Amino acid sequence: MFTKWGRCFSVVVLIVACAAGSPYAFAAKAAKAAATGEPVHYYNGASRVDVVLSLDELTVEAPAGAGAVGAVVPGASAKAIEGTTAQAVTLQSKSADRAALQQVADSFKAKGYTVKAVLRTTAGGAAQYLTNRLSAKFPASAKVDAVLAANNLSIIEQVTYSENTYILQANGGLLASLDAANSLYESGKAAWATP
Repeated sequence: MFTKWGRCFSVVVLIVACAAGSPYAFAAKAAKAAATGEPVHYYNGASRVDVVLSLDELTVEAPAGAGAVGAVVPGASAKAIEGTTAQAVTLQSKSADRAALQQVADSFKAKGYTVKAVLRTTAGGAAQYLTNRLSAKFPASAKVDAVLAANNLSIIEQVTYSENTYILQANGGLLASLDAANSLYESGKAAWATP
């Protein structure tokens, strides 16, 4: 004879077993599998946002007269991103890590392309395109010029409606803005920083 807790446990097991075989469970697994790559994060204020760096996708904007992306990176295919001049590039095979993806990006940059990394939510959501810009708010006591020099950043604009707040450009690799924003915030050099 089952006790009250034994029956409750049996019902939970039955629900879990049914859900595991349901089409909804398979769709969730497929969505999670779609977001494969290297886990990275950024901050939205004080909230950490976990995303995945796609290791087989980039976005590029071609210079005038540029050839097909497949001529720059053999096997790559491109599709126009609606409402922009950019193209979503899918690599023939997944890069081993962010350093290998950077090498692919460098191949495009050498031909004059503007290149952005693709980030996706861990649930397989829509693509987010990482630019080389970030925003940050520094404490009043911060020596902004020294912080910028130490992080290879330059000022694009000082925001007029928020004291000590800047739009910055990261001068570096594909993930430079993400790495710089995280470094500024995590070290306490900025009140907040986000790519």
